[in-house]
Amino acid sequence: VTSREVVFPTGLEMNGIKIAIPHTDTIFVKRPFVLVNKLSTPIPFIQMGSSEKWIDVEVIFMLGIKNPQDQVPLLSSIMEKFMEADFVEQIKQINDSNALCDFLIKQFGE
Repeated sequence: VTSREVVFPTGLEMNGIKIAIPHTDTIFVKRPFVLVNKLSTPIPFIQMGSSEKWIDVEVIFMLGIKNPQDQVPLLSSIMEKFMEADFVEQIKQINDSNALCDFLIKQFGE
């Protein structure tokens, strides 16, 4: 993930929230997963499409995608949700990990 992030940065600023969607090449994933972490202290990531602009990320969606054809639809789905102001506002307000998990399952499915 770290090596791929250097070549393909994943930091994004969308709708007043800063997120990152780091992921690795599918050949390195043994079992698919999505890990979401709402950070108490932001972590700097390089902005997507840039090589020099750093942003302090508040939420990380780390993806372990096994099936290559699932990668683009999942990334698109996450980005679409973050373009919705209501979704972003709810993410900002949720501070409990169980509540966040329940909310994300309702938004994306299991």
